[in-house]
Amino acid sequence: MFSITPQAAQHILASADQNNATGLALRLAARKDESGTTEYGMGFDHPQEGDTQLVSNGVTVVYQSSFEDDLVDIKLDYVKMESGDFGFAFVDQ
Repeated sequence: MFSITPQAAQHILASADQNNATGLALRLAARKDESGTTEYGMGFDHPQEGDTQLVSNGVTVVYQSSFEDDLVDIKLDYVKMESGDFGFAFVDQ
């Protein structure tokens, strides 16, 4: 099942507050590129009919059911990147 770490949840909720998106869900998307690597996207949105919906660490998450297989064992974390900056990363659980 998809999950969000407490660190990532803290930054998502803060971003929602800063961007007047409080109360909106975090919408996820996934697609495979030409090499078969899964690319992930996210943004704030209203839930739509037919969406899968869950709550992880206080963040409401929605996505189209067609993305279920790409998200099933993934967690969203907030980590230090190779550049030294911090950012969101989708990682295997």
